[in-house]
Amino acid sequence: MRLWIWTLGGLLWPCTILGGTWSEPGMDVGERPRVLFGPQDVDTIRGRLPREPYAGIYLRVFERAGDSGYDLEDHETSSEQRKANVAQAAAFVYALDRKAHREGDAVAVEPFADSTERQPFGDRAAELLAHMIPTCRMEDLLTATLDIHCAQELGLYATAYDLLAGAGYPFDDAAAIEDRLAAFTADFFYKWTVRHWDVSRSANENHGSKTGAAIGLAGIVLNGYDRQVGGGLDGYADPVDWIDFGLATAHSLGLEALTAVDGGYAEGPVYYRYGDINCAPFFWAWHRYTRGASREIDGLRFDDPWTEPRRGRTLDWLLSILLPDMSFPPFDDNTPGTTFFWGPFVALPGGAHYRWAWERGLRPLDTAGSVDQSPLTLVAFDDSVAAEAPGFGPSIFAPQNGQAIFRSSWDPDAVYLIMMAEHGVVAGRGFRHDGEWLDGAGGHEHSDPGSTHMVAYGEVLVLDSGYLGWEQHHKVRMARNHNIAFVDGKGPQDAYLSIPPFDYVDGQIVWLDPSQEGGWVPGRDAEASLRAAFSLGGVVEHARVDARYFEQAPPTDWSRHMLFVGGRYFVQADRLVSDDGAAHRYEVLAHVHGGGSSGGEYVEIAGQGARVQRDLARLELRVASSGAACELSTGEDVHDAGSWREETHSVLHAAIDGPGQADFLWVLYPLRGAEPDPEIERLASGDGLAAWRVGDAAGEAFFGLAAPESGAHEAGELAFTGALAAAGISGAGQAEWLLVADGMAVSLGERAIGLVEPGTLAVRWEPDRLQGAYFGGANRLTVEGVASAAGGSGYCGLELQASSVELVLAGPGRFEIELGAGGDARPTAVISAAREGLVGQPIALDGSASCDAEGAALRHDWRLVDRPLRSQAELQAADRPVATLVPDRPGAYRVGLRVSDAAASSDEALALVWVERASPQADGGIADGGDADGSDAGPADEGHGAGGCGCAGSLGSCPALWLIACMLTVLRRWAAATRR
Repeated sequence: MRLWIWTLGGLLWPCTILGGTWSEPGMDVGERPRVLFGPQDVDTIRGRLPREPYAGIYLRVFERAGDSGYDLEDHETSSEQRKANVAQAAAFVYALDRKAHREGDAVAVEPFADSTERQPFGDRAAELLAHMIPTCRMEDLLTATLDIHCAQELGLYATAYDLLAGAGYPFDDAAAIEDRLAAFTADFFYKWTVRHWDVSRSANENHGSKTGAAIGLAGIVLNGYDRQVGGGLDGYADPVDWIDFGLATAHSLGLEALTAVDGGYAEGPVYYRYGDINCAPFFWAWHRYTRGASREIDGLRFDDPWTEPRRGRTLDWLLSILLPDMSFPPFDDNTPGTTFFWGPFVALPGGAHYRWAWERGLRPLDTAGSVDQSPLTLVAFDDSVAAEAPGFGPSIFAPQNGQAIFRSSWDPDAVYLIMMAEHGVVAGRGFRHDGEWLDGAGGHEHSDPGSTHMVAYGEVLVLDSGYLGWEQHHKVRMARNHNIAFVDGKGPQDAYLSIPPFDYVDGQIVWLDPSQEGGWVPGRDAEASLRAAFSLGGVVEHARVDARYFEQAPPTDWSRHMLFVGGRYFVQADRLVSDDGAAHRYEVLAHVHGGGSSGGEYVEIAGQGARVQRDLARLELRVASSGAACELSTGEDVHDAGSWREETHSVLHAAIDGPGQADFLWVLYPLRGAEPDPEIERLASGDGLAAWRVGDAAGEAFFGLAAPESGAHEAGELAFTGALAAAGISGAGQAEWLLVADGMAVSLGERAIGLVEPGTLAVRWEPDRLQGAYFGGANRLTVEGVASAAGGSGYCGLELQASSVELVLAGPGRFEIELGAGGDARPTAVISAAREGLVGQPIALDGSASCDAEGAALRHDWRLVDRPLRSQAELQAADRPVATLVPDRPGAYRVGLRVSDAAASSDEALALVWVERASPQADGGIADGGDADGSDAGPADEGHGAGGCGCAGSLGSCPALWLIACMLTVLRRWAAATRR
């Protein structure tokens, strides 16, 4: 038996020495090439190269393959990365025996005239392989972060050797190159798992996934290698060990521990891309070489990572959050303007949408990156899959992914706003493969609960701050850099405190500023939850984010409601309530893309708000308060303008000095450059009510915000009882929709809606139906202005009065009523089970509240929609009102229920059940990580243990080595001067 360290958990993992060769059923272990394509694929790839988009992409490879402007003996990071990319490109060209050049606007791809034209490409790749650095440059604490660069170089060089060997290149000494490649891999493997174990074990992010993927890819390329590498590394030179380490590490971090059940990734989309430039080639190589095999490692099964459904859900998440120009929004450590290399994934489920995103927007047909994805794209892209715009959305609400995305359409000039609600897994706290907590996502989290970023008509108008690169991200990642609320000048505690400058001398940390000390704190303060999110036909959309400050600001609950009206503009309501009831200064920030060096014009409108003017669009921003006078002021802050370019912009501060609570009601109206101004009229501010009327060519709408307990209010024609109310009027002067949030009733003219206890209710009138959404505790509501009603779904009982209808709802969610005579209502499925449990203990899933408005008997059909990776759990009594789940692994289980009568079936009700190994512990944060109003619920507490270290239990119970690893993680990141 050999003991070697599986670094993610500091777990000693016994592995049997299997020798230097690994095989799976149906796998040709001796074939070359192995990773990008096999010998049988060469003719197919050659046949596709002359047509677009293959031709244009191949030209990029061909041009890179001709690069010779480097020094073979320069092994600095940037030089070595360049040479490794050239080696892969040159070997790829040699293997395919094709050249490319432009003929006018077209690209011609054709065979080399003879071997003398082809040979220089093979020679260049072989020369680079013969001169590659044979060790990973992780020599001490300050260079430990070079693991990500070692990973990039190793993956590229290994692929280059595999291509040359598969093409029959006449090496002078192939064994010497294999030995050099094996020595590099063994050295990297040893340093990551032993020498720098204290640092690498806590690299629970892209450092780990990139390293695992590169070492695993080298293991596939060198599968069968059985010589010694010397230098004391022979015990670390078995390709089978590399393959197992690579699959377990990249699979666990890239697909599991940092990935929410709906695909959201903890480090954000840009760092997902950065990790995937290594993971995607390795996952593809695994899929291709093993024919999609699974593998058992230390008693755990790892399925084919290329086709693993969790990976597909992450690709769908990346698609769902895209800005109108197909780049990623700049939340967390995300560089603005970053796109994704969608091409290799077009053959996967959902690939038609991926191709659509890949071919349009900011950088069509993107394949660039620190590791060039052009060769992978050429072999994996399937042009028989036609591009197709997404059929879902366009607005998307994903509680587990931590975002609400409001979108008017999928067009490039759409109106778009993203609102953050990250918690739990997407805030960096998920489960490792062994079921223990993983805590922290590499320091890439920002303190941004509820923050927003708006783009409209091709212009960024409301800013999230972006990244500025690792060395400068302290300028943009703090709470003050985001569109959030503050109490007495304090917001949520920063996820990671800045580390002051230091040096590392003779094994000791020397602080360069003696007045400061290093430190690292967890970022659990103000984790956010997304609730009551719905769309009524795009006429009005609503989402609410809840967060709680408790670490450094006075303990305060903050809720933010966002309304998207008619796909045109937004109304934002902020409510802050402090526990102590004492007077505080409450402040909400709006970072806008004007003023400073941003290139846009910014004008503050006294007592009202501000205006931002850019080339293609402008923003009218207004704010009012329901309490004390709202004080407005303007400041400046910095943001990432793309490519880590620092620019400044204006920040509108709205502040109130109030006794224990404050309310702000905002209107954010984007307009095209020449579009006439809308009518934005303030109806009230102070004295318990803030209200606006907004009128434009489509009609008008009223919005009111008041303290929930303050009784009835009127704002123009709008009357309501509760916190937030709104109503839209069509051009014909008739109320088209009504909404009340945290309230009981709202009316406008002859139309009104009411609840028996406070909740959130919205109704839209259409010629032949009513659409509605309800979130709250009680299940009875009334709708005035209805002459006839029958049929529909989502309710258990309907009673028609003279001009109103009373509904008994099945529970929170959507409902629909047909207007007119006749028609039976479809049954409604309701899940009212507990939303959390423990491994091994039965969890009752209660569907007995499901109903049929006509009282028909119902059949129940439960299914397990999703479960943690490697779980084998199944539902028991799946055809009964109460089913049972006995979870076998911690994590998220999604269950679905449909009920049927003799005539029809219900829509499927979904619920998320969060399972832990031990009893949940309260930590003072949000008690519910999901949607307490009826959509998927998340964990009751997604953060346990010490700091951000992932150690179960209290800080005092962590081993000393684990505490050291926590500190070293931060130090290695601050010291990463060579980081990308």
